[in-house]
Amino acid sequence: MANNGIYFYKLVSPYPQDVTKNCKLTINEIDSNFFNLESYDIESADFIREEKVLVLTRVNGEKLIVDLSDVVYDLQANVECTDDGLNFSMHYDGKDGPNDVTMEHLITLDMLRNKIEELLGTDILTKVITDGTLKGDGTLNSPLGLKGTEKTGMYAPVISRIDLTNGGKLPEVAKLGTRYATIEYVNDYGYLYNDAGVDKIAAQVEEEGRGWRVPSKNDWDRLLNLIEPCQYRNHDDAACHKELGMFAGKYLKSACGWLGQPECACSATVPVTGCTVDNGTMDGESGDYIDDTDDYGVPQEAIQGPEGVDKFGMCVLPSGVGMLDGYGRPQYNSFREKAVFWTTSHVYGDVDQDKYVKVFDWNKGGVVQEAECPSPYYSVRLVKDYDGSNYFDTEYIDGVPYKTILFPEIRQIWLASNYAKKEGFVEYSQGVVPEVIDVNAGEVNEKRKAVFINEWNGCYWEKKELVEGDTVVIQNPCFDTTDDETTTTITWIDGDGFEHSVDVVLPEVTQYNIEYRVYTTSEDSCDQDLINTDYLAIERLLRTVMPIIEAYRKELKDDIADLQDQIDDLDDKLDDEIARSTAKDEELESGLTQEIARAMAAEEELENEILDEISRATSAETQLREALDDEIAARKAVDGQEGPTYVTNEGAYISAATSLNDADIKLDEGLREEVERAKAAEAELAGGILDPTKDYVMSASTESNYNLVLETKDGVEEHFIKIKFDGNFGEI
Repeated sequence: MANNGIYFYKLVSPYPQDVTKNCKLTINEIDSNFFNLESYDIESADFIREEKVLVLTRVNGEKLIVDLSDVVYDLQANVECTDDGLNFSMHYDGKDGPNDVTMEHLITLDMLRNKIEELLGTDILTKVITDGTLKGDGTLNSPLGLKGTEKTGMYAPVISRIDLTNGGKLPEVAKLGTRYATIEYVNDYGYLYNDAGVDKIAAQVEEEGRGWRVPSKNDWDRLLNLIEPCQYRNHDDAACHKELGMFAGKYLKSACGWLGQPECACSATVPVTGCTVDNGTMDGESGDYIDDTDDYGVPQEAIQGPEGVDKFGMCVLPSGVGMLDGYGRPQYNSFREKAVFWTTSHVYGDVDQDKYVKVFDWNKGGVVQEAECPSPYYSVRLVKDYDGSNYFDTEYIDGVPYKTILFPEIRQIWLASNYAKKEGFVEYSQGVVPEVIDVNAGEVNEKRKAVFINEWNGCYWEKKELVEGDTVVIQNPCFDTTDDETTTTITWIDGDGFEHSVDVVLPEVTQYNIEYRVYTTSEDSCDQDLINTDYLAIERLLRTVMPIIEAYRKELKDDIADLQDQIDDLDDKLDDEIARSTAKDEELESGLTQEIARAMAAEEELENEILDEISRATSAETQLREALDDEIAARKAVDGQEGPTYVTNEGAYISAATSLNDADIKLDEGLREEVERAKAAEAELAGGILDPTKDYVMSASTESNYNLVLETKDGVEEHFIKIKFDGNFGEI
């Protein structure tokens, strides 16, 4: 028992490729003592009901079978709470008959709490500090629970998907617990910065006030020493140009992209391809091993190759370095070979000295410590201190999303990718010293699209990056769908190596399924998107139906020799049938010829009848026309006579009706004209009527004035009535 807790000792893993720390461990280090043992942990458990077998599957694929055939499901359990504890009894029927299990006086949590309060009083603490995947602090008022952004088989539903790469925006505020899925750009390699650029980064993150900083040498040393076994924890050495440690570089480097390792390529994993993502992870067993004991039988460390395995998710990529040539132009080298990270610490603490940098090399398992002047261009990671409640899976820093990693043993949180901000920094132009340059002259996948879950916690959006295969329900899923149907091509290779393909049409209704899964949609850019899980039906078709068809085809191919004999027998029978059919065809052809002759004769007879009918109709039409001409002549002859004229045939009647109709039309036109004239006269008369609203006063007249003027309603002076009295009545 030490002053600061209990220490545990564990010598060696039973697996030869494991690296053990071989020294005293705190309780926080117990789980991470072995670097590879975790691959033997149980990944899943399945119970096969019919066979009564429990199948435990390890992470490495090994299966453990547990026979439970002596247990059936007629299970009864009883629980009784007493002052002395909890009594538990269970009864079940096994293959050997009934069984009873009884456990008495079990200590309950309430009993334990009461006993502790009796011994220590009620002033005992009890607040749980978590790593950010849980919510609450473990108290009655704030119980622990899984955060909404954490995976629980399928993520909690989101309202909709928002594409931030195409002008979309998250709401500034939302109801507590509201969730959205976003598509955002992620830059894994980041950019390269000189010392001036690093200073600008430091000032920016300090201004944001969220605790992030450019790491010092001490920050890097604490992280690297944490990863190393005890005897290799020398990263806090002040020496320069020296490889320190043995395993920190290996376990922080990415498993791809480095010289001698696969490139960091991706595969399109949309279900119709039937592919799975290839991240280039190596088996971690390369290199030579020394005997695991020394001359005295003391366990020793296994010596492994330097290939990266990315154990912690830091994904240190070989971004290389940059510098300016004699003309001030950026030059690039060591891409795929090195990754160099700035620190803020000067050599020996002297600000006039160069700065420490940490160098990850393709052929080294440790990390090289060097001193560099301000002019080169290196990568930058950020770090912040962990206070028990400030860890989030993904954070925005100066508008850029970064996945983060918590190292609780040293109480630090690190970015899982390089700093990736270019806006606001001086970029290259002729005659100007840039503060930032691209990685490898920009010949890397600078940006890829990734999917994030966002949940509003009342103050800001908590974020979590989804990974390949994660599934989420979208309440408003109808997006990016403009066609009534989508055609997808399925391709497969048969047992003989020949490639086949078939087009499958997905109707619009299936594209509106509310369940979506994260898939990589592009091999070149590694872009991810949410894909409708109805496509999984196509994947199942590819992986189940096609093999069945292939197996059936192979079975037919194996039996083809037996079928050939049957085919030969059928050929003979077919010849006989052909001869019989030929004779029948000839008989049918003869009957058909006779029927054609009869039909032709009937057609000729019908044609003659039609010609006769045409001739008769023509003659009748001629006679009718002559009668009409005679009637017209007779009508003209009697037009001058008075009195009624009688039409003696149909043509004359039609002519008379036509004349009468013309007369009616003329009468109607005349009537309309008379109505219009009467209306105009009436309007004119109405305008000439005196205006009763005015008062009229008679006055003495002069030569130029009238005694009385009566105005009309229309106000036209020409219509006024003007009266002038002559006062000369003659002599009296």
